[in-house]
Amino acid sequence: MGNANLNKDLGRFELGAVEQIDDTRTAISFERIYPHPLEDVWAALTHPEETIKWLAESDSSLQVGGHFNLRWLNVDEADLEWWDGRILQIEPPHLLVYTNSAHGLLRWEVEAADGGDRSRLKFSNVLNAVGETALMSAAGWHAHLDHLQEALDGKAVDWPHWWRDFHPSWETIHAEYVRSAT
Repeated sequence: MGNANLNKDLGRFELGAVEQIDDTRTAISFERIYPHPLEDVWAALTHPEETIKWLAESDSSLQVGGHFNLRWLNVDEADLEWWDGRILQIEPPHLLVYTNSAHGLLRWEVEAADGGDRSRLKFSNVLNAVGETALMSAAGWHAHLDHLQEALDGKAVDWPHWWRDFHPSWETIHAEYVRSAT
């Protein structure tokens, strides 16, 4: 098994924006166009059988006040843990806003583009971190949004092999975020 069928060029999309808000918080944002209809992108954001392909294992109740918990799978088995989240806003199939115990506030906005054959995703994360930690998160979200493209194309990340297959690409894109911050 492995990720041989996935694109490992994390530089194929533009860098996201990283802006320090204050001494403790950073805003990270991305805008991506995916050649897939809005409903497919929404399903990838909200259905557990889809989120596991590109983001994490998820458990959610899709209503305001409901939970949206994530468990990252690109870590050692001993480090697997659920990170609790709470849904603050949800307007299917266009808006999902939730908190996450590790990543702060996450906002996903989806709209049809080019007559509905494509979708525009606007993603932002207000992270309770600054400096290197924020830049690492920016590179991580960059990778996950690339994985989303692959998932929409019918592929899935082989999480047990993520470090072997994607960490070198992540390091390259992380270095780009560091350069852009200086």
